[in-house]
Amino acid sequence: MGQYWVLLNLSKRQSWFMGKLQEQIFGMELSRFFGRRFKLLPTSSFPDKLSSEIHSQGQSTLVRRLPSELIVAIFESCDGCRTAACLALTCKLFWDLGRLTVERQLNDATDWTGDRLACIGDYAAKTVDELPKGILDDSERAFIEGYMRQNEKRGVFGALIDLCSLEVLNPVFDLPWIRHKDIYYEVPDDLRTSMYTWLVLVEEVVAPRMSPEGMVLRNLTTRQYVRGNAFIAKCQGAERPLSLWREWWDLQDLIILGICYSWHPTMLRSECETSLIDGLW
Repeated sequence: MGQYWVLLNLSKRQSWFMGKLQEQIFGMELSRFFGRRFKLLPTSSFPDKLSSEIHSQGQSTLVRRLPSELIVAIFESCDGCRTAACLALTCKLFWDLGRLTVERQLNDATDWTGDRLACIGDYAAKTVDELPKGILDDSERAFIEGYMRQNEKRGVFGALIDLCSLEVLNPVFDLPWIRHKDIYYEVPDDLRTSMYTWLVLVEEVVAPRMSPEGMVLRNLTTRQYVRGNAFIAKCQGAERPLSLWREWWDLQDLIILGICYSWHPTMLRSECETSLIDGLW
């Protein structure tokens, strides 16, 4: 099965390293990728005794003279949430005028809902034709084929890793403008201040619990779907409480629901040993 498996977001060009599939399939929670929302608080929410941590725009006469519309337009033109976050942390005026733009960019960059995903191992495919039909668009297919001509030994797996080279953000704890590999040296005081400010002014919004009843989970690749009320019925009598299915989604849950490329029924069994593949509920 291979030692290296990754979860790929083809839409956002992001990847999440899993390691051995057998060690992750029952423990990899997918809730960090779907439905999480983050809110950026105004600087007025900053504790009074710590208000000096983020700079005042009073130090620059030119900044005070900039039209608000121009500042907002600058935030909108940023090439991503990392750049916009850095700009917002330069002073209170920029934070308050740009925080809604940064918030939107941050949520767009971290939520995988509706994106094209793939889970692949290092020995999964030798050629592009062995991948699920329709999983790649023309530009992605051309990129992989060109990559393999220059890096034949790394194959499809290496090409997909290179295609989806961006890391997955965890905005509350991972600074969106610093990679993990870059923070193992002493952090300068000004950067430490920005780190602390970010942690104080960024909050995760806790979404209300959602019931699967009345919902439909679709697999666009295989053109299959699972109805939420059918899922509830099949889970009756299962050892695992149904509330846990609503609260935490693991990689195993997608396999149980048939949201994968494999069609073999032995790979798609629920807790109560009933197959959910091909609409057989």
